[in-house]
Amino acid sequence: MNNYMKKNLLIGVGMQSMYLLASFGIRTLFIHTLGEVYVGMDRLFSNILMLLSFAELGIGEAIIFQLYKPIVQKNYDKARDFLLFYRKIYRWIGSLIFVLGLLMVPYIMSLSLLGDARNGEVGLIFLLYVANTSLTYFFTYRKALFLVQQQEYINVLFRQGSFLIQCVAQGFYLYATHDLIGFLIIQLLCTFLFNFFQSVYAYRKYPEYLTGRANPLEKSEIRAIKENVKGIVLYMASGVLVFGTESIFITYFLGLKMTGIYSNYTLIFSAVVSVLARAMRGLLGSIGQLNAKDDLKKSYHLFNKLYGITTLIYSAIGLSLFLIINPFIGIWLGDSFILPQTVVFVLVIQFFVNGMQYPAYLYRTTLGLYTRGRFSPVVLVLIYGGLSMLLIPYIGVAGSALSMLIARLCTTTWVDPYLVFHDFFQRKSSAFIVRHYGIIAGCIVIFGVLTLLFW
Repeated sequence: MNNYMKKNLLIGVGMQSMYLLASFGIRTLFIHTLGEVYVGMDRLFSNILMLLSFAELGIGEAIIFQLYKPIVQKNYDKARDFLLFYRKIYRWIGSLIFVLGLLMVPYIMSLSLLGDARNGEVGLIFLLYVANTSLTYFFTYRKALFLVQQQEYINVLFRQGSFLIQCVAQGFYLYATHDLIGFLIIQLLCTFLFNFFQSVYAYRKYPEYLTGRANPLEKSEIRAIKENVKGIVLYMASGVLVFGTESIFITYFLGLKMTGIYSNYTLIFSAVVSVLARAMRGLLGSIGQLNAKDDLKKSYHLFNKLYGITTLIYSAIGLSLFLIINPFIGIWLGDSFILPQTVVFVLVIQFFVNGMQYPAYLYRTTLGLYTRGRFSPVVLVLIYGGLSMLLIPYIGVAGSALSMLIARLCTTTWVDPYLVFHDFFQRKSSAFIVRHYGIIAGCIVIFGVLTLLFW
């Protein structure tokens, strides 16, 4: 690993760990001051906004992929053309998300989540969530420069640094007032201010990529972006639709209170994943630049190294979560918030499977390998939706996690490495995929035996 990769990893882990602690702190205060219903509403609105963000259609990923070669070649004009095209598209997307959110307000109010008398308050709360989400799209294009320049740590410092300051301000306010609306206004202000400051910093650091008028992209470049978007939209749909509908399914079958209780577990897993994913995301720029140089031997060596490290990390953390998450929930929130260990078992296996896929996902992202295999996410969504409706009513919240696990094992778990091996490394993938599933099967057996023996 080069110095950029090490720096991105270290800063990513450090800042994301601080983010994790701050998230638990603000979450604890949120639960004790506002209660389980508001926690469930927060989860529900966040998932709805994830669905609205589907308007992004993967355009950002397609354009970022196009940036690696001009930046490696120091072709400032071409990189600027892509970036300013990125800006134009994302401003339209941010506006579209806000308009779609506005149109949903009457429907959200009709749900009477806090009772008929407080429907107006619910509508305003949802609108603040919408505004916070749409605002970020107006600043995203300049952040892409730090990623492709192997300086994702700058994005991390700005993002997590702003979050820590936001948590302190929100914490004091929430403790003093127990008011969610003011809490969300603070979040909106912090999102704007720190995105603005980072945007200014990017302009001063890389003026050669951001000054001057943009030239229209060539037809072949637009066509390449469109082709990648067609694949990306289907690929990204799996994550957006699955995670965006999870709370909707659970709320429908089991109620808003169970959505809030389950969200405490997903918060912990998501927080741990975010620490690891943020560190791994810091490698995207380096991997992308290496792949742009077409050094297959070095790229293959790096892939195997990342896979080995990922296996060790996710195995150790998965075992730790399996053993301590329920005792932690009991200490943190109380015994009434604890779910059966079988739920933890499924969540840990899902966590492990997702993590093991990350090296192949990183390579697929930086290589733009979305056109082939683009229908696997469609199959994933269909499997998840069908199984969720069958399993959640009978085995509770474990049914949602189990549905996602089965859907992923049947699709992207083997599709991503197959495409990377076949289309880039020009090697057979069968031995790797068999080993990959063997490791997952071993993990399932170990945690299954532990569950049977001790719970």
